[in-house]
Amino acid sequence: MKLIVNADDFGYSAERNRGILESIENGIVTSISVLVNGSTASCDALGCVPARVSIGLHFNLTEGTPVASLSSIPSLVNPTSNLFWGKQDFKLRALANSIDTGDVERELAAQADRFSQLTHLDPSHIDGHNHTHVFSAVCGPVLTLAAARNWHVRWPRANFFEQHQLNPYLAVIQQELEKRDHDHASLLDQVQSTRAFLGASVMGSALTIDALEDHLQLLHATACSSVELMVHPGYPCNRGDSGCGAGPDDFAQSSDRAYETSVLTAIEWSDVLARYRVRLISWNDL
Repeated sequence: MKLIVNADDFGYSAERNRGILESIENGIVTSISVLVNGSTASCDALGCVPARVSIGLHFNLTEGTPVASLSSIPSLVNPTSNLFWGKQDFKLRALANSIDTGDVERELAAQADRFSQLTHLDPSHIDGHNHTHVFSAVCGPVLTLAAARNWHVRWPRANFFEQHQLNPYLAVIQQELEKRDHDHASLLDQVQSTRAFLGASVMGSALTIDALEDHLQLLHATACSSVELMVHPGYPCNRGDSGCGAGPDDFAQSSDRAYETSVLTAIEWSDVLARYRVRLISWNDL
């Protein structure tokens, strides 16, 4: 079984970058996703990422300052703050069909262009900050661009082992995924993803070696060929200039970020991976 361990939110802050780089150098992280509107998304920071690591676009429609001009994406922006609506308000607007697909296309193009400027690469993959890429108005533009440019796509479907542990937001994400499986089937056939996804129920303090071993045992028993594990290592950040233009959120300030770093760099991993014949790969190797 092939395992991609992808660290989200590179570029959010110096503390997040440091934890991610430590989890690459001393741990099992093999891939990262970049918030191109993050305060520390820079050529210098990305130059510290080893060449063996795949680098993807963490498409952000919920936090901070957009990359495209505000006038070109009115449905994505709170007119009072000139920032993205935030996770919960975006969800409500997306479910109410108040997100314009053209606005999404323009912001996606702007973030893809900035990614290329920062990395001098094409993304190896694309995923959505807060999984927003699975909502109807977002999924089409993401899948269309990914198919045209040969990007891999995260499809964050929780397996049945995780379903009962989902919070209300992630439960909505799973419902949206089921709809997209139906109405975007032809586009999904044109992009490549892993056969399974882990991360919905193993974030923060729930990320333990025992819990992940349970998942790997289940996947091994079902002869799963590939899986992505989404992780969020780092260190707590409370500096006002961090984040994506609105300061750090509670998630970034949590001690869970350092805890995840410690788990991902634990020495026990070599035995666990060997037990279930798991080979660590990046998105470039899929």
